[in-house]
Amino acid sequence: MNAADSGSTRYDQVIQKSSHNAYGRAEPLFDQIVWHGIRSIELDVHASKAGRPAPVGDWFVYHEDFPMFRDTSCNALSDCLVQLKAFHDAVPDHDVVTVWIDAKETFAGDRTREALDDLLAKQIGRDAIVTPRDLVNGCSGATSVRDAVTPRTSPSGESACSFPTLDALRGKFIFAITGGTLCNGGSPVASYAGAETRERTAFAAPNVDRSCSMASYDQKPDVVFFNMAFDDRAHARAVRNRGLLARIYGRGIPGGIDTAADFEAAQAAGAQHIATDMVNADRDAWAMVNPLRAALKLDRFPFGPAHLSDPFTTFAVRAISGDIWANADDFWFSYQDDPSDAVYQTFVSVPSSHVESFAKGCLVARANTTPGAPNVSVCRTFDGHAPRVQMRATQDGPTIPIIMPLISGVSEETPPFLRMAVTAKGSGSEVVADASVDGKHWHTIAHVAVAVPLPFRGIGVSSHGSSAVRAVFGNVLRSHPGEVATTVVSPFTSSKAIGRQARGELLATAPSPKD
Repeated sequence: MNAADSGSTRYDQVIQKSSHNAYGRAEPLFDQIVWHGIRSIELDVHASKAGRPAPVGDWFVYHEDFPMFRDTSCNALSDCLVQLKAFHDAVPDHDVVTVWIDAKETFAGDRTREALDDLLAKQIGRDAIVTPRDLVNGCSGATSVRDAVTPRTSPSGESACSFPTLDALRGKFIFAITGGTLCNGGSPVASYAGAETRERTAFAAPNVDRSCSMASYDQKPDVVFFNMAFDDRAHARAVRNRGLLARIYGRGIPGGIDTAADFEAAQAAGAQHIATDMVNADRDAWAMVNPLRAALKLDRFPFGPAHLSDPFTTFAVRAISGDIWANADDFWFSYQDDPSDAVYQTFVSVPSSHVESFAKGCLVARANTTPGAPNVSVCRTFDGHAPRVQMRATQDGPTIPIIMPLISGVSEETPPFLRMAVTAKGSGSEVVADASVDGKHWHTIAHVAVAVPLPFRGIGVSSHGSSAVRAVFGNVLRSHPGEVATTVVSPFTSSKAIGRQARGELLATAPSPKD
């Protein structure tokens, strides 16, 4: 894809990495989307778990109903959708996100296809979802979804109707339901599609295989998304030749396309969505589909270079350092001197895999900029741990950690939103530190006081080792009493290395959508 015109590229022309069983990956959904730049994820849904029915109108999310296969970063579909909506609210002009929902049972009882449609619309917002009917309505004279997305020539000789462009899909989600073929009328996907496939909120995405080839679907013109196993990848070209969408997943119980050779073969077969377990391209560099992005080191941007993708205010910080810990800190600090009462808020996205687990990205309030300064920080660790507050009450004193309790429905490392309120109390300071899954519903981690002012406030990153780490701070907000929160458009006023080992830099800032 040419970077200069990537915004006018059609959705079906984009080959993209898809996170297979995204709920089961080491990286929470928010980090897969923000830090790793993935825009295609899969969620498996079940009506029950370990003999317990899912809540009415909801589904459990996990792989298989055996002890070793129930692990998930979001317990119910509604929990997963909250994270997707949080991303949407934080980055409303994002590249289109495709969500493949693999239905493990047919839709029936209090978990009907209508219930799924209602849940998607309620959690994400109907206006943010592209439905089959939207595509038909967007193409004058179209008689089916396939008719609406297949490039053709109008009576005037001009090209008419196709999949929307990436620009047209900004801020949107596309949902596709998988689970068997439509040649089997008793399959989960058949029970979702029904007789009026185009009236559903999600697209039906049945499997293509030897028993149900693409020719079988030519009589089902409202089906334009297709799913297939790696061993059936030869069918992908037939899908692509019809101007439609193909996803390929891997072999066996793991189910991801998890080797470089298979990943390349899936691309060569013609699939647009390639489902892999290898989310982290820093670890598995082959698991990337855009050579231009790889060469320009723009792998965080899904479909094109930075100025064409996901415009939102970010501070990307790279650091090599010791730790924010013990009696003396060693980290990279971007800050301002602001002694007034204020509330700071941000989301922090980290790799969450193949990294030093106790590396940290934090909101920080310090008495001074010496390594042993009294301070309070609220931090996301880089992998496998809950958000935490760290407090040093006295100069060169010990650091005390306060760990966030588990939030129902999500893994402990999931909450990406941090907030810190700093208030003067006599000659000292009072700090309330919170974390959140969605940036709306906050959970207080600690309410603490120190005997000194904490005027040096900002963002900090520590690597906890000799390897460089990178954190993304998004939509950093500051507000004073009685004021509306304002975005900190510049990366504070000062940056410096605290401690002997620390080195760092601000990698990039992306403009806000209004700039």
